[in-house]
Amino acid sequence: MEFIKEGAFAVCSSLEKVNLDECTNLALISDQAFSQAKISEITIPERVLEMGELVFNQNRANLIVHCMVSEKPASWDSNWDFTYNEQYKITVE
Repeated sequence: MEFIKEGAFAVCSSLEKVNLDECTNLALISDQAFSQAKISEITIPERVLEMGELVFNQNRANLIVHCMVSEKPASWDSNWDFTYNEQYKITVE
């Protein structure tokens, strides 16, 4: 099982578009893994079984999250897509 640890890409301003679909064993994205980044688009594959809290908190761009799951798994934190940054919004498709 592969995972993205807590805060792994925090404050990473060089990430703008991320496609995690190529991570064939990715099962977990931990708390605030991409917090304070500057991502505008990300794809989350359906095989991701767990999403931590505030994964994209304080993102510094409007973010579109392409979720490949048909419905949110129960093991995803209820605040996985929440941000305290009111200047930018997160849209989940």
